Amino acid sequence: MTLIVHNTLARAKEPFEPLDPEHVRLYVCGPTVYDLAHIGNARPVVVFDVLYRLLKRLYPRVTYVRNITDVDDKINARAAETGEPIDRITARTTEAFHADMAALGALTPDVEPRATGHIEQMVEMIEKLVADGHAYEADGHVLFHVPSMPDYGRLSRHSREELIAGARVDVAPYKRDPADFVLWKPSTQDLPGWPSPWGRGRPGWHIECSAMSRAYLGDTFDIHGGGADLIFPHHENELAQSVCAHGGPFVRYWMHNGYLVVKGDKMSKSLGNVLTVRELLADTPGEAVRLALMQAHYRAPLEFGSDTLAEAKAGLDRLYRALRDAGGCEPGEPPPAVLEALLDDLNTPAAIAAMHETATALNRAEDADEKAALAGSLLGAGELLGLLREDPTAWLHGEGDDAAEIEALVAERVSARRSRDFARADAIRDDLAARGVALEDGPDGTAWRRTMQFLLHHAEGVEDIEVPVSVIVIAGWSGRDRAAVQEHIDELAEIGVAPPSQTPLYYRVGASLATQAGRIQVLGEGSSGEAEAVLIGSAEHGMLVAVGSDHTDRDFEAQSVAVSKQMCPKPLGRDVWRYDDVAERWDALRLESDMDGEPYQRGSMAAVREPVELIADYFHGYKAVPPEFAMFLGTIPALGGVRPGRNFSARLADDSTGRELTLDYEAVTLPIVS
Repeated sequence: MTLIVHNTLARAKEPFEPLDPEHVRLYVCGPTVYDLAHIGNARPVVVFDVLYRLLKRLYPRVTYVRNITDVDDKINARAAETGEPIDRITARTTEAFHADMAALGALTPDVEPRATGHIEQMVEMIEKLVADGHAYEADGHVLFHVPSMPDYGRLSRHSREELIAGARVDVAPYKRDPADFVLWKPSTQDLPGWPSPWGRGRPGWHIECSAMSRAYLGDTFDIHGGGADLIFPHHENELAQSVCAHGGPFVRYWMHNGYLVVKGDKMSKSLGNVLTVRELLADTPGEAVRLALMQAHYRAPLEFGSDTLAEAKAGLDRLYRALRDAGGCEPGEPPPAVLEALLDDLNTPAAIAAMHETATALNRAEDADEKAALAGSLLGAGELLGLLREDPTAWLHGEGDDAAEIEALVAERVSARRSRDFARADAIRDDLAARGVALEDGPDGTAWRRTMQFLLHHAEGVEDIEVPVSVIVIAGWSGRDRAAVQEHIDELAEIGVAPPSQTPLYYRVGASLATQAGRIQVLGEGSSGEAEAVLIGSAEHGMLVAVGSDHTDRDFEAQSVAVSKQMCPKPLGRDVWRYDDVAERWDALRLESDMDGEPYQRGSMAAVREPVELIADYFHGYKAVPPEFAMFLGTIPALGGVRPGRNFSARLADDSTGRELTLDYEAVTLPIVS
């Protein structure tokens, strides 16, 4: 098993070869503790927590160091603004950071050094830089002289003009070169300070990580991680001062996670779009927040919002339902596909897709030993990704003080059904659905779970249609038993074809998800309380989805099937992929997508094999899937990062035949947003 990582220094994916196969060393930049951690701070914590878990599986010993920056001008400014003592600010926010990251399932690093505890090491490193001619004292400051390192800028690959313009320092008259940066600065009596050969002062930001990583990992270590915003100037400056201080290599592999984007913009306090982890945890389980942070590849931008959390919660619900129905078991070996995905530069979207494939197999398994093995495998995958840490029933019931009341209503509904009081049974079901509680009837009784409430986004120029969503009807479902239908509903809901909820929703219809203008259109309308269907489909290629009010209404099912037949007349057309032709070569189908011209999603269609097979099986009995529909399914995970104004293109290629289909999504709107 070879781990492949993307090395920012090389701008390429490389096999990971540790300095010492018996001991891997990892350093990640931690928080500056002056405020609550926001979700952007949490992304590198989760990303490198997954890497840490993977490294611990692959190597006998791993040392993970993540620092705490507790001396910084931001902290000083907060103390001056609020009047709260600096030590109280840093202690309070550090405690909050630990609590929030623990709620996200992040393991505690092996070492968590504080900057204030390593001033002596910083002074020693600065003295060495001065002695070797790489730094100089000027006007009470000590500055690193950038021209003294000929290849300065090789990490960020910035030109000299860009380096000067982007330097996070003021242009001061005492600088020998505009790009020089501060290693040590003087402190007045009202600011934190320590004695040094250059007078009382405090360290610059960059020298802190160089000194702390050296103290615990040595002059040269394996991996340095952090957000992409740290590449310049922070990591560029770390690299310069560390290499010049000890004369040898500093870090072998640099890894950086992409930006977090809120409503199309990079999250920042200046834009007022900062989401704190504490605020999110008030309404969302920490595990759902964690999964939301892993649903895009760590190097890609991540569009984050209530829809992202809703999709993550729905995905976890499905995994927990599979585990609940399988009974208790211990974690086992993760599925090979999960491990393979993580070994390929931490491809968490592919790993998550493989977990859902395992859950599908678990739901279909009948043999007890097979169920136990699959459940153990699913839990093993959860351990690698930091997921599935809760008791399944407790997770599905969620938090709240009304569990006893819900249980009583469920029991009353069971009694009403036994006495054939279906009106009362339906009233209880509807009341619970309105409260965000879904009921699941099965051979062993009725289980319940909490759902998240959604509103589907309004497409400009298209009217919303309000319907209680309780079923998706694909042609051919008529006459199937309720349990089988519910299983398929759950699977389709998981890939985003329909909302995973039975509560009243606004279902957005229109052309915003069309692959071509007018291709996807409204062919029917529905209204609350009537047995009519909202049909969204392609007049040329056939029905995609039919949504109705009550799957117990035979007239509704008959009508849906009749309309679908009208939409999908024989023959389907020339541009379809016959299922029988591709069933044996799923891995040959390659799906790629780009966001604003940059690679965004890469992988085979194997990740969506189950949903495509499912829909092909019920696609009016023709065993065929329009390629546009296959692409729609395959790109659903990637569509989470698309917003109006961003260009998204997808290519679906068949490597075995050379056939390729390219589609462009312009101003695509998410199916589910708040």
